[in-house]
Amino acid sequence: MVIVEESCGGQVFFSLTKPGITRGNHFHMRKVERFCVVKGDAIIRLRKMGTTDVFELPVSGTEPTTLDIPVFHTHNITNTGNSDLLTLFWSNEIYDPEDPDTYYEEV
Repeated sequence: MVIVEESCGGQVFFSLTKPGITRGNHFHMRKVERFCVVKGDAIIRLRKMGTTDVFELPVSGTEPTTLDIPVFHTHNITNTGNSDLLTLFWSNEIYDPEDPDTYYEEV
């Protein structure tokens, strides 16, 4: 896993995901993301590009845990609970619609 120095800046946002919905299924070539579920239950999945091994981490807002998503790892998060999932996302760079560094790839 990649550990990102806390002082490097970037972008933070929250996302609300309905039960049963999966968001993600993409990878980045330079952007590192950090996920932290603050309400609800989910599974975060990631797979290193070029491999078939999938890492799964069940997470819950009752015990918030952060997970850094390294570059060249396709990833997603699925709401496995019965209520809305609230996730805090951090990225080491601010989103640029002209250069999003986001490439579709199913986990």
